[in-house]
Amino acid sequence: MPNPGPVSHLAFARARTGCSAHLGVRLSRLIEPTLKAPGCLHFALQQSMCDPDLWLVSGLWSSEQAMNRSEERRVGKE
Repeated sequence: MPNPGPVSHLAFARARTGCSAHLGVRLSRLIEPTLKAPGCLHFALQQSMCDPDLWLVSGLWSSEQAMNRSEERRVGKE
């Protein structure tokens, strides 16, 4: 049974050497449209202070269903 409360996710992405800036730009394009998605409470991108090739994408959603619907919409646009 799905959790009826808020859910979160974390995803790490590592850029190839020399490609971190490009990956950061690509990932940052996800922020604005995701923040506008129904049920999105928070969505952020962070670059590691210790490893410039490591990025973290985190999100907080009102429900598991809202998170899954957002992912389905994003995949459908690719």
